[in-house]
Amino acid sequence: MRRRRRTAPDGDAFWSGVLTLLSVAGLLATIIVALTVHPSP
Repeated sequence: MRRRRRTAPDGDAFWSGVLTLLSVAGLLATIIVALTVHPSP
């Protein structure tokens, strides 16, 4: 699935940004779910 191409630096940067956004979104979703399922007293 992974293909390193020096001819497409923009594509690599794009996918890197997408993966970063997905990671951040996943962390935020996990925190929100944790706070919702386990509300602090």
